[in-house]
Amino acid sequence: MQIYQRIIRNFSRKMEQAQIQIQKYLEDSYLTQYPSAILDVQNVLINDAKKQNVNVIQLLLKENIFHPQGGGQPDDEGQIKINDNLINVMSLQNDKAKQQVLLNLQHQQQLFDLLIEAKQQNQAVIQIVNEQQRRNYARLHSAGHFIDMVVKKLGLKWTGAKGYHFPDGAYVEYTGTLEGKPEDIQVSIQQTCDQLLNETEENDSKQVEFLNEEQLSQRLGGEVPHYFKGAQNVRYIKLCKYDDGCPCGGTHVNHVKELIKVNIVKIQKKGKFLRVSYKVQ
Repeated sequence: MQIYQRIIRNFSRKMEQAQIQIQKYLEDSYLTQYPSAILDVQNVLINDAKKQNVNVIQLLLKENIFHPQGGGQPDDEGQIKINDNLINVMSLQNDKAKQQVLLNLQHQQQLFDLLIEAKQQNQAVIQIVNEQQRRNYARLHSAGHFIDMVVKKLGLKWTGAKGYHFPDGAYVEYTGTLEGKPEDIQVSIQQTCDQLLNETEENDSKQVEFLNEEQLSQRLGGEVPHYFKGAQNVRYIKLCKYDDGCPCGGTHVNHVKELIKVNIVKIQKKGKFLRVSYKVQ
């Protein structure tokens, strides 16, 4: 019995290893086209945006370039290309437990058969992410980090709580108190944003590292949050020399000069939070 259990465990581990997906968007924020082999194709029933059940084709690729919604950043949008067929990606499903991003496609039997055949023949499909949208999301996310960097530089006793890096009204939220008029603090943050963007040198580009728990603890100057316990590959982003950096799974500009200008729209109290609303030019 123990031998059979060991065989089953070994088989399960091999199957899990075969399903490991490489997240290419973490390596290159501007990667918007990439070919990949198919790991799995399934017909599944999901809830759509209107909370209605809908049949979709769920596609798991060996390498993934689509950023799933998380960390205050929206889902990427785009298509896949197989042979001469362009198929829209309806939505993404982020399976955090398995570290997989699944692409949901409109259910068509002909398409399902085509993808099954491609998997059997080890034929790659091409992923195509909406490039303009990806760059816009990257700028909005980096601008949120940049504002946080400025808040720390000004010595404001605020603690980061939430980021919302969507085009319909981006903001970063903090816990803390307003020491002065919101309008005066807004001017200070705006002036410092402008100053640091202007002073950042051309060779001072974004730095990306992948850290284990011990290395992350050294960067953070103390114990790591519980959700990073035992971590081996945490992505750490540092935008420029003024930035202390932080763990982040989002897409970002390669250089803060690409932000052109960060406009501080408003600072207001929202419940127990301070909200800094912003736009990028």
